This record gives sequence, structure tokens and C-alpha cells, in this order.
Amino acid sequence: MLNQRALAYLNEVIRRGSLRRAASYLDIDASAVSRQIKSLEEDLGITLCERHGNGMHATPAGKLLVEHYHAQRAADEA
Repeated sequence: MLNQRALAYLNEVIRRGSLRRAASYLDIDASAVSRQIKSLEEDLGITLCERHGNGMHATPAGKLLVEHYHAQRAADEA
């Protein structure tokens, strides 16, 4: 099973466009967000985010994973 916390962090990073903005929104340290995403990438063996000078962007795999996260949350709430 995928780490739900890591998925939530990935979702916020992609939604907000940067680790720092996501961390600020989540009220946690940016290094904690980074570690969770790195761990998720290592567990899956794929890159989920591309780091750029102007922030972070989802790879196609990252986009699919966030879509799965949203679908899973919607199913849990139903």
C-alpha cells in the first residue's frame, strides 16, 4: 500500500508548485516533505517530480499518482 502521507505531500507540492509553498501550507518543514517524496520515488522506482529553478512540476507518473490519490480519497469519502 502506498504511503498516504507521502501522497498527500506530493499532491500539495504539485498543487502549489514548490516544496516550500507546500510545506508552508501543511505547516511542516520543507525537508520533511522532500524526504517523503524521495522515499515514495525510491519505493516506486520512478521520478514523480522534476525540480526546476522556478519550482517543482509533476512528471507524467506523478500526475497519474496524484489522480489515483484523488480518486482514492473520493471513494473513501463516498
